[in-house]
Amino acid sequence: ERGKYLEAVGNYEIADRPLEAALVYRELGEHAKAARMFERADKYEDAAGEYAEAGEPDLAAAALEKAGEYSRAAEIYGEVGNPSKQGQMLERAEQYLEAGKAYLEAGAVENAIRALQRITESDENFGEAQILLGDIFREKAIYKIAIQYYKRGLHEQKLGRSNLEPHYHLANCLEGVGSLREALNLYESIVVVDYHFADAADRIRLLEPQVASTPATPSELSPVSN
Repeated sequence: ERGKYLEAVGNYEIADRPLEAALVYRELGEHAKAARMFERADKYEDAAGEYAEAGEPDLAAAALEKAGEYSRAAEIYGEVGNPSKQGQMLERAEQYLEAGKAYLEAGAVENAIRALQRITESDENFGEAQILLGDIFREKAIYKIAIQYYKRGLHEQKLGRSNLEPHYHLANCLEGVGSLREALNLYESIVVVDYHFADAADRIRLLEPQVASTPATPSELSPVSN
């Protein structure tokens, strides 16, 4: 009350009154010290604000994590370039698609798979998640699983300019498992939309003689569903 804030705050700390100490430190503009006192008082959102004022974004994000404010913590971790922690926070916030993307940016592929697989068919992000999973398994050269994911993700999508890339990757995987006729059909559908997309036209020229010399199986005679 007399304005002797430094003396007051020292006594608050000795008396184990961290909230009062935090408020005085805030008044003094000692944001980092205020943040630590707010944490001792279990006032984590207040602590996060003070850490932000002190220019300590990592500590601010950690305080928000303790407060259960996972989306806000994820935003800060993203801003400071920590995609691994960002992915963890997004996963806790049940934002699985964004979590998967953050994990992929961090190189945490197994975590990305876990997050993306938690997206259900009723979720609006299901299709995009399946295509991302397809990309992951294609890069692992596990083509049979990649094909399943691509087909699930593209199931109700008509082939067009907006989705040429996943269709192209699906065709690559079909080649990888020896389904050459199906791959050829898909490449032909791609060049109808964009003749110059990637090397689709070259793949057609390469596959045509191979397919022509190989009898078609009943499954290969079925049209590619797009």
